[in-house]
Amino acid sequence: MQLEDFPKVSEYMSKLPPVSPSTPLKDVAKHFKKYKIPIVAVTDNTNVILGAIYISTLIKPFIPDFIDYIDNFGFISNLGALEHKIFSGEMSALFLAQDVMDTNYPSIEETDSTVKALFAMHREKVTGLIVKKGNLYRGIIVRCDLLEFLYGTNK
Repeated sequence: MQLEDFPKVSEYMSKLPPVSPSTPLKDVAKHFKKYKIPIVAVTDNTNVILGAIYISTLIKPFIPDFIDYIDNFGFISNLGALEHKIFSGEMSALFLAQDVMDTNYPSIEETDSTVKALFAMHREKVTGLIVKKGNLYRGIIVRCDLLEFLYGTNK
């Protein structure tokens, strides 16, 4: 098998729509839910990638810092007033995609090998990568896409 015969990222990636910098976080959250993905690209109107948002970025503000210091919080059934304040929905109305997007995000070229995507996700400790051609957005590739490559789950 020649190097050029190895499967490319473009064969396994998902061509999902990006969001714009002015997209409210509530709509970004809907995007994550609709497509069940771990990462969303933020692009301008010419499809140039401006940044990326991981689902963990949207979730982290709702997790109090002290949770990391509790070994076992099974005894806590609710957080009382803190739950109301955290989950009131105010944050999603105040912020836009551009406010939380990361401009330093892991990505891969659509012509790179699928194995390179696997190694990149492992090394970066992420579950998805932005797929690009130069600085233009092409789609995303996630771990589940790699299962198709590794195990032939689509055959």
